[in-house]
Amino acid sequence: LKVEILQDSLEVPWDIAITNNNFLFFTEQYGAISYINLETHQQQKLLVIPEVWHQRTAGLLAMAVHPDFKQNPYVYV
Repeated sequence: LKVEILQDSLEVPWDIAITNNNFLFFTEQYGAISYINLETHQQQKLLVIPEVWHQRTAGLLAMAVHPDFKQNPYVYV
């Protein structure tokens, strides 16, 4: 087991999902969806959903990636 900081200065990161090609996707409560390439540690913001209502424990919470992400690159929120 190894603890490593991959990214900081996030606004309430909530859910994570790892794909079968070494990408770690995550949501931030206010509506952002991003990923980190686990090989290069580079982060890319994919989308910000401005209509997400967020307060306390409400906001963009859950996500899932397709089990065969290489062939079906879908992220569900």
